[in-house]
Amino acid sequence: MLKRSKNRRTSGDNPRGTGPIMVVADPGPGMLMRRLLEEAGHETIYADTVPSALKAIEAARPACSAVLADRDSDLGDLVVTLLQRTRSFGPAVLAWVPFIIIGSNTTKQFLLWESGVDAYVLRPAHAEELTDAINDVLDRSDNDRLDHRADMISDLSRQEVDA
Repeated sequence: MLKRSKNRRTSGDNPRGTGPIMVVADPGPGMLMRRLLEEAGHETIYADTVPSALKAIEAARPACSAVLADRDSDLGDLVVTLLQRTRSFGPAVLAWVPFIIIGSNTTKQFLLWESGVDAYVLRPAHAEELTDAINDVLDRSDNDRLDHRADMISDLSRQEVDA
């Protein structure tokens, strides 16, 4: 199922563009996340399956500003597949779309960061934490996102060695 909100940003609000933020989640949490983002001034698109999300990401014009995926939804670890498939898209505007995961599980974070996630918001999270994380990712340049990802992978590698 795909739903699009009517909120629109101006190009000055986001260096990545004016496209919507794709929310991929179960209906209940997905609608809550959409409402939070829309109240913060973001346009959203909603999908509840990986195939509908991939189709919408490819078709979005302008390109999606970011993807927010709920790892605790029925999708579970399919968010890794969604992330990897999104990163394999061309042109670069699709492959480089910022990707934010929200979830209560800290396992497989290393795989998510290696696959190209730009932020992982750990539940329980306040609405402000989620919108701040999304805005932080949207404000980063591609190089800053790559550096942040490398730092997170390094930190997680050290944690595994120390454990």
